[in-house]
Amino acid sequence: LAWETEAVLTDWRPDPQARPAAAAADRTPEPLDRGPILLCLDTSGSMRGAPETVAKVPAVQVAEPAAAPVAALPGDARIPYERENRIFFLDAAQVAAVRAEGHYTILYHRAEKLFCPWSISEAEKRLAPGFLRVHRSYLINPRLVTGFEKLKDTGLCFFDSVEPQIKVPVSRSHLMAVREALGL
Repeated sequence: LAWETEAVLTDWRPDPQARPAAAAADRTPEPLDRGPILLCLDTSGSMRGAPETVAKVPAVQVAEPAAAPVAALPGDARIPYERENRIFFLDAAQVAAVRAEGHYTILYHRAEKLFCPWSISEAEKRLAPGFLRVHRSYLINPRLVTGFEKLKDTGLCFFDSVEPQIKVPVSRSHLMAVREALGL
């Protein structure tokens, strides 16, 4: 179903109560005293690839001249995990990777694998600024990546902080974003 409309100007009459154009052009606008600008971008699964890039480019161009520093949100994110029928919380900065396990996730933290009640999409949404989706089943904390191996059109991320050392697969569709986040 499509609608097409066409408007035709049949008559034009100037507004008798409007200011004259010359007077409006001579006035200098008053400076606006406004607060900071908060910019939100949709980075959900439907925005992956070209749509996400198209949305981010103008946002970055607008934000670059800003004088105020931009803080990553959430600053003190905590991730819940369950052990022996109790829920504990872990600082997100200490988690190397998150792996999907059915409707739940597994957190990789040092020598532990911890059960998290969040789904992978919930974890991605809540940890968005600090964690990066690298595969349909994995999120990584790029600050804790200690090695990267490129394999044709995919890759692997390594973490020395996790025992035994894990290899997180990087899918073809996420390879460029991972390489950019790691500075490669």
